[in-house]
Amino acid sequence: MSSTDASTLLNVVAFVKCLFPWTNAIVRTLEKSNLRFDCDLVSKILNRLSRADSGWKFYCWVAKQPGFAHEKYTCNQMINLFLRDHGFPKAKCFLVEAHKEHLTLPLHTYGSVLKHCGLQKDSEFALQVFELLKESGLSPNESCYKYLIHALFKCNRYWRVATICSEMKKAGFPLDETMYSLLISGFAGAGKISIVRKLLKQMRASNFEPDAYGYKALIRTYDRKAKLDKAKRIYNAMKRDGIKPSPQINKIIVDIFTRLGDHKKACTIKDEMKSVAFVSGIAKQARIDHYLHFHSIFNKTLLET
Repeated sequence: MSSTDASTLLNVVAFVKCLFPWTNAIVRTLEKSNLRFDCDLVSKILNRLSRADSGWKFYCWVAKQPGFAHEKYTCNQMINLFLRDHGFPKAKCFLVEAHKEHLTLPLHTYGSVLKHCGLQKDSEFALQVFELLKESGLSPNESCYKYLIHALFKCNRYWRVATICSEMKKAGFPLDETMYSLLISGFAGAGKISIVRKLLKQMRASNFEPDAYGYKALIRTYDRKAKLDKAKRIYNAMKRDGIKPSPQINKIIVDIFTRLGDHKKACTIKDEMKSVAFVSGIAKQARIDHYLHFHSIFNKTLLET
């Protein structure tokens, strides 16, 4: 069957469902059907499959059919299927093999693998994917840079994050608020305060302000280094910028003010924390009551009908 009448086959959802589980009976049925598969049809079938094991067996089977050869789009769909079905290690191997076969995959395929490198905390392979991308003659887009930076950040490779951020800027993609916050949080966590100060200046020069995540990292770092007055100033700046401290930060700040001898301020923050917790509890209960009210109305309606 060619791509011209592929929609006839693809509209039959049972066809795709029948590929799982893959059995010898399925193979015999496909061989007897004398269907002619092209890359467009195979890509669409792989895109509709949910199980990577069946998809891989179908991928290997169709590769042996006369006149058929996989190309970048079918490879792309197989990699996506591995990623969808928690097959990140297989997707890694498949990507490397595709590169050895000189298949230039679509840019978004590299982006998808880079994204999963961050989720899997695999910074080494993320760097390898980035190099494979460039070796294929493609230029990384902004998303690829950000996925790589995220993977490096998750593995605490802050110096490499800084290097890639610099490369990203040279490529014409300016750092946004999130990228600055990652850098600040990373170097603050590593105790590199002098670098953090430079980044804060650059961030504000770009009309951005640190977010709650960046402020939290700074407060924790100053607390760890026993620079309590500086932690206090960061906390005051955080409040001045209208950023609500998390309960974790409030606990650290209460301890800092107590150690500084400002017990009055520490008690004030404690009272604010209790007030917020009380209001949150009321709001939560109101949502529960609201749900139960409408649930009872719905049940009553059902009984009446």
